[in-house]
Amino acid sequence: MSDSTDPNKDRHGIVLSQRQYDTIKDLDLIALPGLGTAYGTLATLYHWGYQAEVVGTIGVVIFLLGILLKISNVQYQADAKVRAIAAANIVDPVVTVNPDDATKVEVTSSSAPPTDDAGFAVDPTRVEVTGPSQ
Repeated sequence: MSDSTDPNKDRHGIVLSQRQYDTIKDLDLIALPGLGTAYGTLATLYHWGYQAEVVGTIGVVIFLLGILLKISNVQYQADAKVRAIAAANIVDPVVTVNPDDATKVEVTSSSAPPTDDAGFAVDPTRVEVTGPSQ
């Protein structure tokens, strides 16, 4: 996808689109383990050849796709932090990741909070980024 509506156009590294990520995740967590288990079981029952080779190869593919998904997720989270800082237009940002939900990133200013005319503290600039479930 190379048109101007591509949400990944400004991202660097291995960042998959949401559709690509979901497809690979479904393959990695559902389809390939099911295929490997089915072939391993049927090969035992019907004395098919290459049981260890086929099941082992599927296991390696599952492992490599898992690595790809992890790399994409880490880079996506880093990009989310950068986008949050840019959106907040904060000079000295403090980035906090929600410990209960790592997809939520909060960006606040590290300087003292601004005050209103009466001298009371006003909430600092705050941007909360909630990304897709990568």
